[in-house]
Amino acid sequence: QTEIVLRLKEGADTPAGSLIYRLRGVDPDGDTLTFGVREQIGHDILRIETIGVNEANVYLKKELDREVRDEYALVLTLTDGHLGDGNFITQSLLLLVEDVNDNEPIFKPYQSSLMVLEDSGPGILTTVEATDSDEGPYGQVVYSLQELDGETDLFSVSTINGKGVIRLVGRLDYEKKFLYQLRVLATDRSNNERINTATAAILVKVQDVEDQPPEFVVVSPVTRVSEDAPVGTSVLQVRAVDGDRGVNNRILYSVTKGGEGVFDIDAHSGFLYTTTKLDRESTTNSNGAYIIEIMAQEESRAVYPAPSVRTEVTIILMDVNDETPTFRSKMYACEVNENAPANTPLTFLGHVVPQVYDFDQGNNGTFDMLIEDDEGIFEVTPRQGINEASFLIRVKDSSRIDFEKMSV
Repeated sequence: QTEIVLRLKEGADTPAGSLIYRLRGVDPDGDTLTFGVREQIGHDILRIETIGVNEANVYLKKELDREVRDEYALVLTLTDGHLGDGNFITQSLLLLVEDVNDNEPIFKPYQSSLMVLEDSGPGILTTVEATDSDEGPYGQVVYSLQELDGETDLFSVSTINGKGVIRLVGRLDYEKKFLYQLRVLATDRSNNERINTATAAILVKVQDVEDQPPEFVVVSPVTRVSEDAPVGTSVLQVRAVDGDRGVNNRILYSVTKGGEGVFDIDAHSGFLYTTTKLDRESTTNSNGAYIIEIMAQEESRAVYPAPSVRTEVTIILMDVNDETPTFRSKMYACEVNENAPANTPLTFLGHVVPQVYDFDQGNNGTFDMLIEDDEGIFEVTPRQGINEASFLIRVKDSSRIDFEKMSV
């Protein structure tokens, strides 16, 4: 007989103990026949069991593994016991091991951590490769990305010549996210129920670049300070940080508008302080307030001009009673007829302004008006004013007005 060829699936598909073939011999003398297998490498996978006088069953003694050995060329023996010691009739047996999808892809060593600049354009980041010991479609691998946090619009993987090519396809933003955990899935091309996979984890670290201005994190929009505060008094503090968290340049502060030489800022600490004596009533401020523009600028060697940001703060001067009520004119001269009745207003002579002012606020700007040393002949109205008041002088006691007795 020509060579016997058997095809057996590996692993559990052909378990140990399986009957794989039946042998039959013919002896014209009718002697009992003995079947066997010649001792050689691999012969121990078979067990031959004689049944009757001229037949034997061939059993698989242990499971096959195609990845260890994919074929066995064995020699079967037959004797009736009269051929002499060591003499047999032989028959070739070729056992071919058929593949099943029993191996998972295995990734070769790869770079598990990548550093990518934030402003990197689309392009290849790295390549991975997985191998599968199976043959045919079972041993062919395709690659895909497992979806993580909806980031599939940033990265992609494609299968090229058995390798997984990982690309950056979107725009990175360090300030939104600076770490990405990619999971690359290697899957064999099995078309049956069993599909084997392997996973490679790659950590993508985004390296920040200087593309963000500083940000103010501490700002007091409105601050009050007493107008009698000593020179050098700290009024408020601002603080800014580099908008690029991964760069973290040092920040310098300056007053760019509204200080009027009254306020300045420490370039390093951000403390705004007084540089001269304050005066709420001064014309250099706006109704006792200063609106000051402060700039925070990075110390950058990579970007020119250095990134900066501005903010406004308002300083309100709190009033103290430091103003004296003041007449608009230095001296007043008046006249009245000697027969003028009570409540008759006196006539002011010359170009004078009968007004009193006090620029302090509230109670501090309230003043009383009265006439001294007139022996009660005249009175001033109103008797009290706030900040600014026009006044009249009237006759209070008309009986005492006598031209011949008094004049000025």
